[in-house]
Parts: sequence; structure tokens; C-alpha cells
Amino acid sequence: MASSKSNLAFADIKNMHIVRRVGGFRARWTPAFASNDKQLLHVLVQRAWQYMHSTRSGKVPSKFLDSKEELQLRLAAVFEERKREWGKPGEHGHWNHEVHKATVERLGYLELQTAVAYRSWRLGQTSTDIAANLGITPANVRTILYRICLVARKLGYKTFTRHPTTGRPKVGKHWTQKEARWTPELVAEALKLRKKGRTWGEIAVELRFNTGATVIAGVRRHQKH
Repeated sequence: MASSKSNLAFADIKNMHIVRRVGGFRARWTPAFASNDKQLLHVLVQRAWQYMHSTRSGKVPSKFLDSKEELQLRLAAVFEERKREWGKPGEHGHWNHEVHKATVERLGYLELQTAVAYRSWRLGQTSTDIAANLGITPANVRTILYRICLVARKLGYKTFTRHPTTGRPKVGKHWTQKEARWTPELVAEALKLRKKGRTWGEIAVELRFNTGATVIAGVRRHQKH
């Protein structure tokens, strides 16, 4: 409280706020590079570079690490070009593009990535809190963090120990290992049902898969081999 003992004035108390530090469970999922300003900047700029080009575009030129203004101009130009390319109402992906467009126009692409990373890894906020503050969804927040970590790993930065189940095939009522499940006979059965006019969703139920998309992916994967 404001007193002679605390050496605090009422004006000080008015401007005070609480900052939560990352600890406990959240510290487990805070990547090592996030606590290093230089590394975090490198990862965020690389993420922006890949947004402008592609995930196979290579490493961002070093000049963009020193000149964020030029990077921002490039991002704005690419964003305007993509807006003209995105589909019309009713076309596939239109709604997602509209949401993305509104978010980037309101916040800025690099600013959004930075805000999510800072609030999660430096302030320890949950995806729900971050989403509420930035006007996006918790799923958007988690996706952004996941993709930033992917970029960091490709740059050689340490993130965190990945969960032991990462990369393992799902096993259960609707799943078995890919190698054991997708036999030539099963693929033939799926294609046979498809020729009879069944939807992929109906085929999934028939063959005990979760979704039609799972069946499509399995058939295509097997056909490539």
C-alpha cells in the first residue's frame, strides 16, 4: 500500500500491474530459444520470410534481421497480392482466408506472430487468454506457436523435449498401425464402395475409420507405392 514505509505513492499503485512468469507446467512447453531475444527474433523473421515465399525458400537473408522496415514492406506487398488471389464466397477455403485477412489487416502478420510468442512464452498466458486479448481463437494461437517451433527446429535452435508419443501411429478402436491396416485388399474394398456411390464418410464408417479424410489419405498413400 502507499505509505512512508513502502516508499510507494498512490500514483505508483495506480500504474501497477501483474505479470505472470512462466513456471511449472507451462515452463515444460516453453522452448529454449524463446528466452533469447536474438534467437526469437531470428525465428520470427524466418517465419515471416516463409510466409512470403514458402517453407522451402531457404534461410532469410541477414539484411532482414537488421531492417524490419523493409521486411514489413515486403510482407504488405505479398499480403495485398494474396488477397486478390483468394477465392470468392462459396469457394473452398474462402472463410479461412477472410478470417486470416481480417486478422492481418487489424494486427499485422509479424506483429501477430510476435504477440502470440511473447504472451505465451514470456508472460505465461494460456492460449485462451491470448486469443481473448488478440481477437483470435485459441486454436489459432496453438497453431501459430506450433509453426514457430517448426521453424526454430529447422534453424537448429533447441525447443523442448517432445512428447514420447510424437510421431507414433494411433492405436485403438478406429486405428491400427498404418502398415498393418492399409493392405491392398482394404484399399480395393474402399475403392469398390466408392464406385458404388458411397461417400468417403460412409466408407469411413464401414471400414471403421474416424473420418472420410483418413480414408482418402490412406488410399492415396497406398496408390503412390
